[in-house]
Amino acid sequence: MRAIVVNADQSLSWREVAPPEPEDSQIMIEVHASAVNRADLMQRAGNYPPPPDWPQWMGLEAAGVVKSAPPDSRWQ
Repeated sequence: MRAIVVNADQSLSWREVAPPEPEDSQIMIEVHASAVNRADLMQRAGNYPPPPDWPQWMGLEAAGVVKSAPPDSRWQ
């Protein structure tokens, strides 16, 4: 899959990476569109912490298709 990754020097690169394996309680989304908003840019600059228990990556907004989900998930 393609991803924008943060390099050791803090620059960003567009790369092919291995798709993640979702845990039993997680869903897998095939992302068709994503966004970077002001909060993402502020977080990258170190001026805006992510919400508690949320990941440290930018781009929490996405649209796509659920590819896999736990049987008891409301996302199918």
